[in-house]
Amino acid sequence: MTKDGVGRQAKCGRLLACFEMDGSSGNQEKYGARLGTSDEGCREVRERKDCRESIGEREDKDFLDVLLEYEGNEKEEPDKISTRNILVTILEVFLGGSGTSGITIEWALAELLRHPKSMRTVNDEINRVVGSSKKVEERDNEELLYPQALIKETVRLHPVNPLLLPRNTLEDGHFVRYRIPKDAQVLVNAWAIGRDPDT
Repeated sequence: MTKDGVGRQAKCGRLLACFEMDGSSGNQEKYGARLGTSDEGCREVRERKDCRESIGEREDKDFLDVLLEYEGNEKEEPDKISTRNILVTILEVFLGGSGTSGITIEWALAELLRHPKSMRTVNDEINRVVGSSKKVEERDNEELLYPQALIKETVRLHPVNPLLLPRNTLEDGHFVRYRIPKDAQVLVNAWAIGRDPDT
């Protein structure tokens, strides 16, 4: 992995202790094959489930709580998810989401450094809405219009995945002047679309 603004999230919990998210060590290769089979990770998931059961039903469930509701033995209960698959899902969401967010933030900061007037505008709006001594919270987003526009513009100019995910066509079709046969793999160039003045 490369340094992409992710920081040291691996230090946040035992579940991810073997992963240095910033690429500062070779732990990814060393532990990568064990992803999802970690005894420590499975033990942590089981501890969370035991804790959840001792407390009882909660109204404010997080992602892991919802996954744990479906935990079971996949062989005997086909509509259940194994502890291993819960662990893999958590790691995929965490690792996939942190990289793309970090890259987007880096591009946004790079654009702000290139445009100091815009940086002042973002800073002034955050100070006006939130204040200089508090942290930005989710409820502040409705009033932070300029920072929202900054993120949208950053994603338009610098998409993390410029060709998006490949798609397969289900039937023959046409797009503009092109014929697209059934079962063709189609890539959408989000980078080009974001820079085309006609779109």
